[in-house]
Amino acid sequence: MTRTLGCILVCALASTLTAQSTRSVDWEQLRRAAVGKDATVQLRDASVAVGRVATAEGQALTVGQRTIACAEIASLELHRKSRRALWTAVGAGAGLAAGALLGTRFSNEGNDSAAAGVAAGMAGAGALVGYLAGRSARTRVLTLAPGACKP
Repeated sequence: MTRTLGCILVCALASTLTAQSTRSVDWEQLRRAAVGKDATVQLRDASVAVGRVATAEGQALTVGQRTIACAEIASLELHRKSRRALWTAVGAGAGLAAGALLGTRFSNEGNDSAAAGVAAGMAGAGALVGYLAGRSARTRVLTLAPGACKP
């Protein structure tokens, strides 16, 4: 039981780390990836623009009400929403299934309440791990390659 609990805790802690990937792209790749997504734009003058990228026409992005030229952009962070509810349900289902399998060990002893307790406990543990895994939103950081902006 302590090994199982230890594995659950390690998985839960490992899953709470926010994943972030960074890559260098040209202007066309940045435009295609950004339109319609929530983003944080880090500008070369150290200011920040946050909002949904509405359009990317010519050599400029429109973030919220602000139009930002390609040459002003240092990096762009694209945010994906977390999926807490989905992963909580998946974790609870997996935990319930594992608990039901473990609970069968108690069925030959005439103690069905212990089997139900194991199933409920495992479902709760699975739901917790699923919640922690689903709450971490993924972020992708795009930086413009040198010479990506055409004058």
